[in-house]
Amino acid sequence: MTAYGAMSSLMNTINNIPHCSRFTLIGGSQQIIQVVYKELEPWQEILERLDKTSPSKSRKKVNALDGRVKEAIWKFEDSLESLLTQHIPSQPETLPEIVSIDLQSLQNEARSLIKTLKDMEKEYIYEVENMPQDEPISSSIGFLGPNPKMIGLSDQFQKLKTDLLGHSWFWIRFHHLVGTAGVGKTTLAMQIYQDPEIQSKFEYRAWVTIGRVPQPTTQILRGILEDLDDSFAERWKGQYFLIVLDDVWDIHSWGIMEFDFIYIREGFVTVLLTARHRKLVDTTGYMRYEDEVRFLNEEESMELLCDKVFGDEICPPQLEKVAAKIAKHCEGLPLLIVTVAAIISISEHNRDPVYWNDVAERRNSVFRDAYNQISEVLFPSYDYLPQHLKMPFLFMGVFPLDYNTPPSKIIIMLMAEGLLSSYESER
Repeated sequence: MTAYGAMSSLMNTINNIPHCSRFTLIGGSQQIIQVVYKELEPWQEILERLDKTSPSKSRKKVNALDGRVKEAIWKFEDSLESLLTQHIPSQPETLPEIVSIDLQSLQNEARSLIKTLKDMEKEYIYEVENMPQDEPISSSIGFLGPNPKMIGLSDQFQKLKTDLLGHSWFWIRFHHLVGTAGVGKTTLAMQIYQDPEIQSKFEYRAWVTIGRVPQPTTQILRGILEDLDDSFAERWKGQYFLIVLDDVWDIHSWGIMEFDFIYIREGFVTVLLTARHRKLVDTTGYMRYEDEVRFLNEEESMELLCDKVFGDEICPPQLEKVAAKIAKHCEGLPLLIVTVAAIISISEHNRDPVYWNDVAERRNSVFRDAYNQISEVLFPSYDYLPQHLKMPFLFMGVFPLDYNTPPSKIIIMLMAEGLLSSYESER
C-alpha cells in the first residue's frame, strides 16, 4: 500500500464511523478522529504533487518518505479498528444493543500521528520539488536490429502499414502505439521499420530509443538529423521521412522534438511513437492516429512459446496440450511467454512431459522465476502510475486468476474501500 492508499483508507474509515448502527461514540471521541481527518485532508494534494514530476527523476528518497507516512497512518488505523472491534460482538443478536465506545485511549496516538504528518509535510514537499535526475541515461540513436521474428499481431501490423503507406496531406503526422510493457510495441515498430514497402516509400528513416531517462533533446535532435543523413538536406524537398520514437515516458522529453522540424519542413514527416501510457502521448495541432497493441490470443501465444523453445522444429505431439496450458497461463503477454520459454529451453528436461506438466501446474519455480525476471520491466509501469490509481491496481490482487469477475462487483468493492468515488466509477 502507498501513503495515498493508507490516507484514503483511514479517511474512509473515519467517514463511515458515524453511519454505523452498532455503536455510538461518546465523550470527545468524535473530536479526536475529526482532528485526525482534518490533518489528513491536505495530504491528498501533497502526495499528488509526485504525479506532476518527470519519470526521469529519482524517487528513492520520496518513496522512503512515502513509506514512513504510510506506516504512521497504518498504525493509527489499526489501533482505531482494533478498539472498535473489541466492543462489537462478532455474532450479533437479532436485535443487537447499541454499544457506546470511548476513544479517549487513542488520544496520544492521534497526537503522535498529527505530529508525524506535520513534521514530514515540508520534508516531503522539498524532496518532491528537488528530486535529482536518475541514472543512467537510457536513450540511443539508430536502429539496433536485427529485427526479431514477430509472431502474432499480423492484423495490427497490416493496419499500421496500410495507414503509414497511405497519402498524407499534412507535412507531419503522428502514429502512436500504446500498451502495457512487454506487449510487443517495439517489435511491431521494428517490423514496420524494416518492411520493404515502408523502406521504399520512406527513403529517410531514423530510430530513437527515448527511454525513461532520455538524453537532452538537443542531442537527440542532432542524432536524428545525422541518422537521416542531413548532408543531403537539399534533396529532402517532397521526400517522405519516418522517425520512430521508441519507449516514450514523458511528453516533455519529446515535445521539443516536434523539433524544429523546420529542418525538414520541405518533406512529409511521419513520427511513429511507442509508449506505455496513453495520456503521455497526447498531441495537439498535428494529425494523430493511435493504436493500442493488443495481447496475443491463445493460438498466437502457443505458437510463440513453441517457436522460442523448439525453434524450427515442431512442438512434439505429446507436449502440445500441456504447452497450450502453459501458454494460456502467460495471459497473452509476449514478454512473459518469451521469458518462460527461455527458462524451459535451458532445462535439461526441456523435452520431458513430466517437467512440462510441472510447469503447467506451477509445481516448480519456472513461473516464479519468470515473474522475477520481468518485474524490472513491469514495475516502473506501476511506480509511475498516478497516486489515485495505485491502490485500485493493487486491490485487483484480491481476485483469483483466470476468473471472470464482473466489473460492477469490482467497482462496488473499490467504492466500499474508499478507493473509488461515484464520479470516478461513472467515468
